[in-house]
Amino acid sequence: MSETSEPNHIRAVERWALIFSAVLIGGAMVFCGPRAQLGTTLGSALMLINLWIMRRLGSRLLRLLLGPRASVTGIVVLFNGKLLLLAALMYLCIRHLPVDPVAFILGVSVLPGAIVAHAIDFGMRRTEDLKPSTPHEEG
Repeated sequence: MSETSEPNHIRAVERWALIFSAVLIGGAMVFCGPRAQLGTTLGSALMLINLWIMRRLGSRLLRLLLGPRASVTGIVVLFNGKLLLLAALMYLCIRHLPVDPVAFILGVSVLPGAIVAHAIDFGMRRTEDLKPSTPHEEG
C-alpha cells in the first residue's frame, strides 16, 4: 500500500463516523431523555477523537515504519496503550457519569459501523472499476 492511500481510508471512515454520529445524536435529541442524549454524545465523541488520534499517529508512524529505523514493536505498544486508555475512559464514563449505558454503547458503535460502511462503499467501487468497459458477448 502506498503512503497516501492509508490516510484516505481513515478520512473516509471519519466521514462515515461523523455522519453516523450526527444521525444518532440527532435521533437521541428528538426521541430520548437526557441520560441517553449524554450517552450517545459521549460515546460518539470518544470514537471520533479515537479516529482522529489514529489518523495522526498512523500517518506519523507510517513514515517511521517506512524509514530506516522501523520498529513495529513500538507501534504495537503505542496503539495498545491508546486502546487501554480508551477502555479506561469508557469505564469511567459509564461508572461515574449519568449516562444510559446502552445509549453510550450505541454511540461507541459509530466506529465499527463507519468501518463497515466504508468497506462496503470501497468494495462496491472496486467491483465497478473491474468491470470491462465493453461488454463481451457469450456463446
